[in-house]
Amino acid sequence: MMLYANLFSSAFTALGLLVTLEIVDVLDYFERNPSILPHMLLMAICSAVGQLFIFHTIKRFGPLVFATIQTVRQFLSVVLSIVFFAHPINMMEAVGIAIVFAALGGQILHKWRAKRQRPKKPSPNATPSGGDEPVHSSNELDNPKASLLRTADRAGSSARE
Repeated sequence: MMLYANLFSSAFTALGLLVTLEIVDVLDYFERNPSILPHMLLMAICSAVGQLFIFHTIKRFGPLVFATIQTVRQFLSVVLSIVFFAHPINMMEAVGIAIVFAALGGQILHKWRAKRQRPKKPSPNATPSGGDEPVHSSNELDNPKASLLRTADRAGSSARE
């Protein structure tokens, strides 16, 4: 999916450069500044690796976690820019930063409480009905005769009771 999105983006940009004839300015700039090419290559590699991390995060943890990571990253970028570069902020910007901070804190607190209140998983040997019979693994599908013998044994023992 990302390959096709990047190919479309590249083709669309190249078409725009050709139609507007800005490609001439770009090639002229490359000719006057050849030292920029290794920097562009490094930036392209970093971008590709970044996309791999994005897809890995979404696949492993889901889109909500990824959106939270992106929000925290942007939030920290703004806060660090304010702190390190002494960028002035007005009251509305400060309120916006406080809202983002409160929302992220609330989300983390909500997840923490939900995790604490979640019931513990039953042991792997417990039956769904709560009896003493162990739950057998999916390997019973590999040996249907053994599974039938166990079922017959259970039926016989319940008939005796």
